[in-house]
Amino acid sequence: MSRTDSAAKPQSPTPESSLPRSSLLRVVSNAASLLTTELLNKATNFLIYALIARYELGLGAFGSFSLGLLLVYVFQVFASVGLPNLLTREIAQRVARTPRLLSNGLVAASLTSLLAMLAMVATPWLMRYDSTTSWIIVVLSLGLWPYAASQVFESSFRGTQRMHFIALANGIANTVKVLGAVWLLHHGYGVVELAGLLVAVRFLVLLTDVLCYFGWSGDRLVSWDRRYVRALVRRSSTFLGIDAAIAGWSAVDALILSKIMSPQEVGLYSAALQLLQPASLVYLSIVGSIFPAMCHRHRESVSHHQSLTGSQAREQLQLYALTRWMVAFLLILGLPTVVLIFSFADVILHLAYNDLAFIRSVPVMQIACFALIAQCFTTILGHALWAADQEVATLRIVVVNLTANLIVSSFTIYHWGLIGAAAGTLLVSFLNVLQHYLAYMKVLHKHPIDWQIINPIVASVAMGCVIYLVPNAIADGLLGILPVSLQGLLATWLPNPQRVLLAFLGAVVYAATILTLISVVHGGPRKLRDGFFAPLVS
Repeated sequence: MSRTDSAAKPQSPTPESSLPRSSLLRVVSNAASLLTTELLNKATNFLIYALIARYELGLGAFGSFSLGLLLVYVFQVFASVGLPNLLTREIAQRVARTPRLLSNGLVAASLTSLLAMLAMVATPWLMRYDSTTSWIIVVLSLGLWPYAASQVFESSFRGTQRMHFIALANGIANTVKVLGAVWLLHHGYGVVELAGLLVAVRFLVLLTDVLCYFGWSGDRLVSWDRRYVRALVRRSSTFLGIDAAIAGWSAVDALILSKIMSPQEVGLYSAALQLLQPASLVYLSIVGSIFPAMCHRHRESVSHHQSLTGSQAREQLQLYALTRWMVAFLLILGLPTVVLIFSFADVILHLAYNDLAFIRSVPVMQIACFALIAQCFTTILGHALWAADQEVATLRIVVVNLTANLIVSSFTIYHWGLIGAAAGTLLVSFLNVLQHYLAYMKVLHKHPIDWQIINPIVASVAMGCVIYLVPNAIADGLLGILPVSLQGLLATWLPNPQRVLLAFLGAVVYAATILTLISVVHGGPRKLRDGFFAPLVS
């Protein structure tokens, strides 16, 4: 509840039927804002990758730029020192503390980002990278402070469920990023200048966040307290450990590839993983949008457990009911995505990069896409553990993942190169699921998985049957129905338009099957809001 809501005078009773709709609209709005933000950030980064490939700067430049962005992802974790998750949870629970939390959080983030910047500058010297790669890394390190500071402000937007401000700031910045990248490449500039553009964009995001915060809240930052800063850093250390282990885990394969093989293999590996990012961002945006509600749900379930009567009322209020629903919902989105990526990896890479050199990324993409299934479980289970104040358990999990990935990937990459990198990551992703499942069971004593996961599994099987079993003659017939001009356009852009039509047909069959199954379970389409979405809005 925001400050203005809590201070408002009592209103007339709201009809009971409108409450779920209001809650659902808030969740959808926040999820859309976070998804828009993440998609814009990743899509514009991917566009820059594609521009580098299409302007023929070379696979070496592509790999150097990929390695620089990978190191940014690692060091920005240390720059923000785990504060975003801690501040979001604290603000969601007690909004009145926002000015004090932000003031001291900014001081902490400034100090830690300076240390992270120095460490990032030292990395190319320690790793003995070439001059181009080293300059890219040094320039990108300048963006660590504005990133950490903007994350502090955006924590207040998340905690108060005003996430549209995050989308606004990043929307403006990404527009500048795209236009600037096109201008730089068109005028003959290289990857070092592109790195400078990304740093400027970081400062633009921070400036917009500051204007949104002071313009909306009316609050002013209070004086900071050295002891409070130390307390924040100490309390956020667990989240820092989690984020650092995850960042290290994500960077292990690329770093090993850069030492055992070359930056070109890093570029090919990054090219495949970049195309898997949108699905991961959908998971994180949806779960991130309801994370404040999860924290509130757990707090209420603990404080009101004794006053509730009836098992059904308790189950609606408990965190595990929401977790079960979210696991099934993420699988509804994730399973068809995996089927499409596995079946049409070559088409996706061709559309993205339009370069035959990237065809070597096809098997990497086909293997790595199965990790998206694991993320359906770990994304929501990890946030559930955070909401239940069990971030220490999450820290143990990611440390084990990092250690396992380092050992497994060193072996698989040494023997099988690119394929080994994808295989090692996939193996560790399933270990990650097992650890999250056991930790969740230990804390909440309830299974996070129920019969609802059957629906997306059945619909995905139907989708796969369409893609692999429908005769090509049917696809040719569908193509012939289209206008001649559209057929020519498809033939120009796609190497095999018939396969794309099969993908579209499979997606239609999946959507029809999943909607039918869910409608039957919940008593028809009209009851979907009150039935299917009940755990979300209860």
